[in-house]
Amino acid sequence: MKAYLANGLFSLGDRLVNEQLAAAIREAVPDIALYVRRRMMPSMINRLTRIV
Repeated sequence: MKAYLANGLFSLGDRLVNEQLAAAIREAVPDIALYVRRRMMPSMINRLTRIV
């Protein structure tokens, strides 16, 4: 199954939420091909979660 995650994508908070939501969707639906616009790099996510 293919899907597109449509959500806010301009602020760093939006991007962090999108990554967390995408991870939850991928875990719930293992064979999904999920496209997330402006995907963040794992290193950026790690830095942001330490700040928050």
